[in-house]
Amino acid sequence: MSGYEMKDMSGTLFRETEKKKETSPDFTGKVMVRGETLRIAGWLKQSKGGKAYISLAISEPRPAQQDDSAPATKAVGFDDIPF
Repeated sequence: MSGYEMKDMSGTLFRETEKKKETSPDFTGKVMVRGETLRIAGWLKQSKGGKAYISLAISEPRPAQQDDSAPATKAVGFDDIPF
């Protein structure tokens, strides 16, 4: 979706393709409220009467995940010390 610009009081939800746990949301996305971008998550549920619905939760955005495969800092060996 290149060129997409989120507008205030709107958002997007995408189906999660790989749920990490049974309690993980079925949908995640972003919503903009009064100029602030927030995280939105949704779970497919069924009411006691048998009607399907989506339960939603809005929260602060999560920090970007770091790639654990790359070291955060370079290890310094004795040969690297200049004295």
